[in-house]
Amino acid sequence: MSAPPRRTYAPSPPLAERKPLAAPALVAVGGFLIFLEALFYGEWILLFAALLLFVMVLLVRHELHHHLANGITVLLLVFVSFAFGSGGFLLGGILAGIGGVLAIAWKP
Repeated sequence: MSAPPRRTYAPSPPLAERKPLAAPALVAVGGFLIFLEALFYGEWILLFAALLLFVMVLLVRHELHHHLANGITVLLLVFVSFAFGSGGFLLGGILAGIGGVLAIAWKP
């Protein structure tokens, strides 16, 4: 008798248990563009908003049970970046906003 074949790969987790990837990636890119705009124009409030967006990247990625609050916080920071600047050369605010909406819409 031959032995049953061994599994050489780990099965992927079910779709509901996978962590979101697009939301924190978009927030990170948008936060980086807002950070560049803050450095370019010397706006302290934009620099503060960009640094908070970098913190939100970690929270959106790892604190999955707070995805709604984290997404709303990202959208508020994007609003601040548009109110005090051009939102990270416009593209950064749009990307971070899409990431915030994806964080809100993610279903655990």
